[in-house]
Amino acid sequence: MIKKGDCVRVRPSLLTTIDPNMFRFTLTFEILLIVVLGGMGSITGTVIAATIVTILKEVLRSVEAPMDLGFISLPGIPGMRMVIFSLLLILVVLFYREGIMGQREWSWQGLLGARSKTPERGEDL
Repeated sequence: MIKKGDCVRVRPSLLTTIDPNMFRFTLTFEILLIVVLGGMGSITGTVIAATIVTILKEVLRSVEAPMDLGFISLPGIPGMRMVIFSLLLILVVLFYREGIMGQREWSWQGLLGARSKTPERGEDL
């Protein structure tokens, strides 16, 4: 299971600097969302969830920006992405408790094993 402490230890070594402002509530919430969405016991699910959350963060950036539809102008609502992510977290916890993968993992043997069966000598395909 990936914990916030793991990210706190790894990130400064990659960025070669530490700043307390790097680890605000939003980063903590994003890490929690990724772990719960992916599945508490699955690294594969966490990687999939991190990809989904990263893409959603960029797609939902338009929700916070003001929109002009020609006949109506909608002001941007700061923090709306976090509201959408909060609703997503609530829905996952209520209806899909295990996350995307649960305790399961993908493996190369599992992915390629079904296709790469070679017949034994004397067996038919």
